Amino acid sequence: MHEAHKLADLEPISITPSVSTVRPNDLTLPQYQQWSVERPQHRNRMVLTDLTVDIPESHRVPKNAPETKPKARWKAFEFRIYTAVACVMIPVMAWVPISLSLESHPNYKLFERRLSPGWIPYRKVDNSDAQYRGFRNNFWLLTGLASIYLFVRYFWTRLGTSTPPDNTYLFRFKLLCSLVFLFGLHGTSLLKILIILAANYAIAYLCGGSKAGPVLTWVFNCTVLFINDRFNGYQFGEILPSLEMLPKNHNPTNHAERMAPHLLHMYTFPTYLSYILYPPLYIAGPIMTFNDYLWQHRRPTPVSGRSTGLYLFRLLASIVTMELILHFMYVVAIKDARAWVGATPAQVSLIGFWNLIIVWLKLLIPWRFFRLWALVDGIEAPENMVRCMANNYSTLGFWRSWHRSYNLWIIRYIYIPLGGAKRVLLNTLLVFTFVALWHDLTFKLLAWGWLVSLFVVPEVLATYLLPASKYGSKPWYRHVCAAGGVLNVLMMMAANLVGFVIGADGVGFFAQQLFGTAQGLAFLAATSAVLFVGVQLMFEYRTTFYLLTTVLAVSACISPLSSSSSSSSSSSFSTSDLSRAIHDMAYKDEYPPPKQAELQIDFLIVGGGLSGLACAVALRRIGHRVVVLEADKTLDVNLLGGCRMAPNLAKILYHWGLHKELEAIVLKSQAIDLMSFHTGERLGTHIWDEEMLRETRGEFIFAHYADFRRLLYDTAVSLGADVRLGTPVASMDPGAQTVTLESGEVLTADVVIGADGAYGLARATIDDTPAKPHQFVMYSTTVPKKAIMADPELRYLYDKPYRTMYSWFGNGCAGLGFPLGGKEEFALFAYGPPNGCESTWTEPALLEGMRSCLENSEIRLRKLGELATYARCVPVQEFSALEDWVHDSGRMLLIGEAAHPYPAGAIQTCAMAIEDGAVLAKLFSHLRTEDQISSFLYAFETLRQPRCAAVCTKEFGDIYFMSMPPGEHQEGRDAHFRGRRDRGLNVLDADSAEEETPQWTEIKEVFGYDAEDEADNWWQEWGLLRERAAGRAWTLPDGTFGSVFVEQQVGV
Repeated sequence: MHEAHKLADLEPISITPSVSTVRPNDLTLPQYQQWSVERPQHRNRMVLTDLTVDIPESHRVPKNAPETKPKARWKAFEFRIYTAVACVMIPVMAWVPISLSLESHPNYKLFERRLSPGWIPYRKVDNSDAQYRGFRNNFWLLTGLASIYLFVRYFWTRLGTSTPPDNTYLFRFKLLCSLVFLFGLHGTSLLKILIILAANYAIAYLCGGSKAGPVLTWVFNCTVLFINDRFNGYQFGEILPSLEMLPKNHNPTNHAERMAPHLLHMYTFPTYLSYILYPPLYIAGPIMTFNDYLWQHRRPTPVSGRSTGLYLFRLLASIVTMELILHFMYVVAIKDARAWVGATPAQVSLIGFWNLIIVWLKLLIPWRFFRLWALVDGIEAPENMVRCMANNYSTLGFWRSWHRSYNLWIIRYIYIPLGGAKRVLLNTLLVFTFVALWHDLTFKLLAWGWLVSLFVVPEVLATYLLPASKYGSKPWYRHVCAAGGVLNVLMMMAANLVGFVIGADGVGFFAQQLFGTAQGLAFLAATSAVLFVGVQLMFEYRTTFYLLTTVLAVSACISPLSSSSSSSSSSSFSTSDLSRAIHDMAYKDEYPPPKQAELQIDFLIVGGGLSGLACAVALRRIGHRVVVLEADKTLDVNLLGGCRMAPNLAKILYHWGLHKELEAIVLKSQAIDLMSFHTGERLGTHIWDEEMLRETRGEFIFAHYADFRRLLYDTAVSLGADVRLGTPVASMDPGAQTVTLESGEVLTADVVIGADGAYGLARATIDDTPAKPHQFVMYSTTVPKKAIMADPELRYLYDKPYRTMYSWFGNGCAGLGFPLGGKEEFALFAYGPPNGCESTWTEPALLEGMRSCLENSEIRLRKLGELATYARCVPVQEFSALEDWVHDSGRMLLIGEAAHPYPAGAIQTCAMAIEDGAVLAKLFSHLRTEDQISSFLYAFETLRQPRCAAVCTKEFGDIYFMSMPPGEHQEGRDAHFRGRRDRGLNVLDADSAEEETPQWTEIKEVFGYDAEDEADNWWQEWGLLRERAAGRAWTLPDGTFGSVFVEQQVGV
């Protein structure tokens, strides 16, 4: 695709930590949801479009964004012509409606009665739009109401004697304010609102998890809407004559949505009411999901004063713009009075255009007002209008950025259940029919919905017939896209004029003026040419703005973090640099200091591998005393080779504050190529979805195993852990909680942790069942990047636009390759049948054995084998699952591969080791008495066994999937990959953009897992319950004792 069109739907980028970085899967993550963005500090100049286009939480790095940046064309002769045309036409477009609004115009008397006195001298104001008039006339009342609410909240938060760790204590205050607010707004009709909400809650509560729940919810609420329309608000007197003195009801929209679950006890009726009736968002939205609302109270992230102030400025600028239009362009009054007698086609068209601008502004301003109110209250609601109405050339893009929160709701609950993109045209028609009826039961809006659906067709067909993957590099492609953009703009204007401005009759008059006269046809041709210029400028503006804000954002993030001179921040950088800068800024303040255990005990960890060292780091962070015993005399043993770290691992390390240290030793993965082991054919590519990664709050990263182990060792020692190298263990006595060293020394601790691997002493102490016979071995080696780049046939491993991992699929064999951070080397794993060359991770294997494993592979794999100077060969063994990880004494626990061995080279091996340490520390942060120790160890076993077993099954399945023998299944697998490759699609995605394959869903579930959250949930659901049963009281921020629901605490 042409560069300008590649960035057509990008939003500008800047960077601040966002609450979205700690929310679970949620459609309010405007996808993740992204990183909330604050404009870089050193950008001194704003541009006009900052007021309408640059929306903080709408920014995202596109999932397929290339590292190479397109060049700006503003200085090209073509674009100088475009700029000159714009400089002439924009003032003309403004002057035409102004001239029609002058008192001297012949039609002025036809609409004068619709005007009101204005505040600008000598000008009246067109306040005739009833919808905006309601907001405009009550603006100061709403501002006063918001100020009173925030003033009362300020004093409410200072009534407590201690500082609460989260904001869930505010639910009661917000519910009280909501009830007072609604009583003032609706009077006694508040009763009917509460009845409707109670009925919805009862349906969800009684039918939760069943198919009847959604059906009953839809039936009930549609019935309420139609009754509301039939009885004009269903007066009390219609229900019971004796209640006739009570006023009519204002029917609330039911915003409650089923999202990724919180703890079950959080779904209380008062919390539900607090969400539904939240004052800042009750009247006009934006729509916010319950999950999002609750999460922002459980994990509050302060909204910076600067970003709130900038948003206030945007709101004021929008209001001033609207006021100027209403005082100088009386197009709404002209439209309502149909005072266009004698108007030229240009004048008629611009009346319609400026009416659409007013429609956009009259929705934008209230949404921004109420969103600002919520922001000051500490709640970041979705932005509804993420792009100026006049800055759109894509029909699909227009509707994605218009009333976005409602659009996300429609996609989740209507479009995808109907089948999504599998029946895109039919489903689009059904969706817009629903949207039209949702607005009002009128034919005008039905016609609008059907026109919008019809006008989507050209763009869908053009995308299919002229795919960017095939024609994007052609010089004519940008111009064809611009021509298509002109058609889209004309069709969108026509549809919205029908639905929201002048109706079908008015558009008929417009069409007669345009197509029924020679003057109209000439104007239409000239308009198309001007719109063509406008679309080209839209392409270029988005390209340039993307580049500008990316440069400024990265400079702003990297400069304070770098010890080098400020000039270094102006050097070139890649998307991965931006990502690392984002992580550094976003994770720095996301988590408060870890909660320290009240009772601090002694842990003795046998084994100084990844799991043992990670456990030491995690336990020292919460104050426990830790001794680690490692048999190797030095960390510089021959633990060679690379390791892959998945997002579920990276997020924990970021939480521990190690993101800077990781930068020095890792590379970020951006894609994976699936290759044929035997022929070298590229079967397909999958580019990692940036939104998915933001949702998981981690990254795919590659490092040398030795570097990663050294990082954990240095961190553990810096935190005060006693790591004793060269200390082999002779025996263990779990009952006595002792460990005897080969030197004869006996060590005692409160808890003994076995982390010495699948073949270690700790596992044998609990269960000595041998491993099953293995069918595969894995060779591991690394090759210097310099040697690879010297070979033209291998250079592709580093020359691709994305930093890529390679997976070779073979017949009874497979391979994996990926670049490593730190020392510039390329890691290679080769899987094949046993050939008698097995060694261990620390002992060398014969290079001939590895080369023999690769002898039937493609030439490039064989060359990598020839360039290798060492190899390790370990069996890919499957162990029987241990029934118990905790010794009967209740004082010894197995973790890491001692508890759950994984196949050699598995991507989750390192991640599971780190997760073990994180979960154990979360549990033991609550330690107050010794009798809790065994309870926490068994809780660890309960939490980790299902997770580790499921991941282990998946890892073995991945190896067998890659090494599938010849036959129908292998052919089907490869044919599927080739089909997606030939269509330019990601190999792991499904055919629908809104759906995904079961395999990819499984991957996301594994990567998106948050081990620490799971431990928190166990404590809140079961740990506190056990404490209460034991008679131990826990004081909560609201002053109550012994609650079994939530212990609000400092995050661990």
